Amino acid sequence: MPWWGGESSHENGPRPYSVSGTCSERGETVPSDATPDPYTDPLVFGQRLQILRTRRGLTRDQLGGLTGRSGHWVKAVETGRLKTPRLEVILRLAEILRVRDLSDLPGAQSVHVDLFTGPGHPRLPEVKAAVDAFPLGVPSEAPPAAHLRARLTRAWSARHSAPNHRDVVGALLPDLIRDAQATVRQAETSADRRAAHAILAEVYSLSQFFVAYQPDAALLWRVAERGLIAV
Repeated sequence: MPWWGGESSHENGPRPYSVSGTCSERGETVPSDATPDPYTDPLVFGQRLQILRTRRGLTRDQLGGLTGRSGHWVKAVETGRLKTPRLEVILRLAEILRVRDLSDLPGAQSVHVDLFTGPGHPRLPEVKAAVDAFPLGVPSEAPPAAHLRARLTRAWSARHSAPNHRDVVGALLPDLIRDAQATVRQAETSADRRAAHAILAEVYSLSQFFVAYQPDAALLWRVAERGLIAV
């Protein structure tokens, strides 16, 4: 089962990983505050989620609310009663928990090749070019944040409702990415910068949905990391 699979019940899943306690191994005492590191230890998804949530200082109810779910849902995922959620949910969790790398949440060993073997969309090269672009010369004037926000809202609406949403979003993303980046660079006040960074982070979040299931793993991780930095 791929790591972004469904959310059906899994009765025989792993027990939640304790984030405190003591143990003795090979005659060596581990300190009571020793916590497995999700960046180095081979933990399953629920255990990683519990540790990263705890480190962020979030309760299960708080994390559930931020993802549009409940604290009971978070507990069920952490304890293995629910299977690893779908990719879009993992992307949202990674954004909230501000993980250093998107693969740190499911674990690099769990990344399934099917995630990146879908057909490449014709708009993918344009989106990639916008993400990777390094502007040179005299920059064009950035659009007002309110105008950019309205365009982003329309793009999200297309993502959720248009039957050909990948075509629509793929056409909108290149200019959205470039304009959002320009808005951040040209912000003059701290309030303007905060607003611009919030928009840019959301543009990258939308980009993750477009890039997912396309044959460019590096681009997906790069977009996810850019989104975390922009928050």
